[in-house]
Amino acid sequence: MKLQGGRTRTLSSVVHIPTLAKNLIYISKLDDASVKTVFNNDTYNMVHGAMVLMWGVWTRTLYKL
Repeated sequence: MKLQGGRTRTLSSVVHIPTLAKNLIYISKLDDASVKTVFNNDTYNMVHGAMVLMWGVWTRTLYKL
């Protein structure tokens, strides 16, 4: 995945459907990979150990990376 700021992250064991306009990440899949998801007001962080893997903000109806 290409993130804002030019960073790239790879998710494994996921289903990718290129024809979808938006892609979704299931929190349960992140939990299975020991990634902690922290929601706070209109932002969230995906954390593994002490490292923030991804973060995003609430926009309308979804959290956006």
